[in-house]
Amino acid sequence: MRKSRVIALFAFKEGVRDRFMVAFLILALVIVGSAYYLSLFSAVKERVAFWINLISLFYYLVTFFTIFFVPLKISFEMSQNMALIYRSKPLSPWEFVFGKFLGYGALLSLSVIFLFILTLIFIHKPIPVASYFSALLFEQFITLSAAILFGLYASQSVAVLLTFMFYFLAHTTYEFAKVASDNGVVQLLSQFFYTLFPSYDFYDLSPLVVYGIAPTVPLWRLGLYSLIYTLLILSLAALLYRRREL
Repeated sequence: MRKSRVIALFAFKEGVRDRFMVAFLILALVIVGSAYYLSLFSAVKERVAFWINLISLFYYLVTFFTIFFVPLKISFEMSQNMALIYRSKPLSPWEFVFGKFLGYGALLSLSVIFLFILTLIFIHKPIPVASYFSALLFEQFITLSAAILFGLYASQSVAVLLTFMFYFLAHTTYEFAKVASDNGVVQLLSQFFYTLFPSYDFYDLSPLVVYGIAPTVPLWRLGLYSLIYTLLILSLAALLYRRREL
C-alpha cells in the first residue's frame, strides 16, 4: 500500500500541477451563473428549473473530468515511456493501477465535495443533496477505473473515445434491454451488453433533490455495486498491464 500511496500522490500532484482544480473551480462558478440564466427561460417554476440546471451541469462537469482528463493524462504518460520507469521499480502492476486510481480518485472526490458545498448554498436539502453527490461519486469511480484501463493501452484520442463509449453504453444498456424487440438476436445482444456493462440509470438521484422522490435502489447498494465493478475493472487493468510488452 505504501507504493500505491506514492503513485497516488504523484498522480494527485500532476493534476494540481496542471491547474486542474483552478479550472474546475472557475467552471463551477460559471455553471452557477449559467444555471440561473437558463432557469429564466424555463417553462417550469424558476427555482425548480435552477435546481435542475445546476445539478445537471455539475454532473457533466465531473463527467468531463473523468472521461477526458484522466485517459489523456495516463495515455500521455505511457506514450512518454513513463511505464519503463515504473516497471524498473519494485512495483507490482496492481500497486501501480491502484495508485493511479487513488490519486485521480482523490482529485475527483475533492471536486465533488466542493460542488456539494456549493450546491448546499442554493439548495437547502442536506441529505438529498449528499445522497445525489454520493451516487454521482460512485458512478464516476466506475468510469474512472475504465478510463485508467483504456489510458494504459491506447493512444490519447482512442482512450478518450473508448472511455466515452463505455460511459454511453453504461447509460443506455438498461433502457435498451427494456425496449428490445421480439427479435431473438436483438434481445440476446441487449442482454449481453446489459450484463457486461454497469447500469448508470440507477445512479441518477436528481428526482430526490428536486422533487423529493425516493430512489428505487438504496444508496448502500449503489456503493456496493460501484465497488464490485471498480475492483473488477482495476483487476483487469493490472492483469493486462502485467502482460504488456514494453
